[in-house]
Amino acid sequence: MVKISGISGLMATGKSISKLTAPPYDVIKEGTQLWGSLKKTPESLFHVTLGEKPLEALSFLLKNNYLVKIKKPVFVVYEQRWGGGRRIGLFAAVQVHDYYKPELDESKRIIRHEKTFPEKVAGRVALAKKLGYTAEPVFLLTKAGISAVLDEISLSNPKDFSIPPIEFKSSFAGETDLNGISTKLFFVEDNSAFGKKLIELALKHPMYIADGHHRYEAALQNQQKTCLAYVVERADILAYDRLITPRHGVNIKNVLKSLKANIVPCFETPLRHSFCIYTKAGIYQYSANADESNPIERLDCRILERTLYEKLGLSHDDIMNLDHFYYLPENQMETMKRMVDMSEYQMAAALHPVSISELMAVADAGLIMPEKSTFFSPKILSGIVLLKQQNSTDD
Repeated sequence: MVKISGISGLMATGKSISKLTAPPYDVIKEGTQLWGSLKKTPESLFHVTLGEKPLEALSFLLKNNYLVKIKKPVFVVYEQRWGGGRRIGLFAAVQVHDYYKPELDESKRIIRHEKTFPEKVAGRVALAKKLGYTAEPVFLLTKAGISAVLDEISLSNPKDFSIPPIEFKSSFAGETDLNGISTKLFFVEDNSAFGKKLIELALKHPMYIADGHHRYEAALQNQQKTCLAYVVERADILAYDRLITPRHGVNIKNVLKSLKANIVPCFETPLRHSFCIYTKAGIYQYSANADESNPIERLDCRILERTLYEKLGLSHDDIMNLDHFYYLPENQMETMKRMVDMSEYQMAAALHPVSISELMAVADAGLIMPEKSTFFSPKILSGIVLLKQQNSTDD
């Protein structure tokens, strides 16, 4: 259903790839330790994706051979390893299609689950037009069964590849889940036996946007024939927890009593349809019913909003207001506790993570997930490859 091809464009070289590659632009927050560290690293792709002079930064990387031109279109098998975990996926050029609409069965190629914001898309479109390359990938999920092929590639003799595999470990300052992760890259020409097999498998299934909705929307608006994508069959979703400050005058203890919350010994990720609440006065947990027939209403982030927010004097309009809400993934629960203890927010709410099947059910129904409902981890490094753009208006 979705055509993929090898990447034509630029690739990082082994000599400084650990310094060139960077976390996605949207997880690098100005003023943080991570921002400062990347800004001080001249080889970092940060200067292309977030710098004041992106074209000059790209020219610097090319001039110093930190990036080189890809001679023949290649797929890049991308293996990540961390403390007992492993994920293997594929960098590819993916044909750009309009989003799936349930009323048009033949449109089931690219399926989204998030809404996009015009100002964010405009920034990515402007950068793409300036560079002539797509610098960061869209994160796509597939049911195409590519993992077995990718594993086979990763176990092949390195001498079988025209471009030698590259292996390195990332080191970043600040809170990023890419810090300390080991990466191994395998370059597979798209006209090879492995490449042809991957193309054949991809054609049998649609693809779901897991992360990078703004990047895909930018490719659409830029009228690109293909977008740079990271394609994976399996991925982990972390719960996206909430730090909350109610409206003035709300008594949190009374709210929790009305929800029949029980005192529990520790702040941890709860079971499905249960919610763990951390406050200075204690830790509580309550459960709620769900409409399992509705792909949106059965999500715990929606249940939390329905059961708790109104009692705190808050509404859906407040969820992006930093005076009342802040969001962190479940692997930062100690940070959440500390922020409540320091009175930055008055409570923290831990949820059960959304499953891949729940996400796909929402997307297949043509619906949009609630904001801040999924956190895919670990993220994908930017800078391994850049895709040369070819627009639909080109010959």
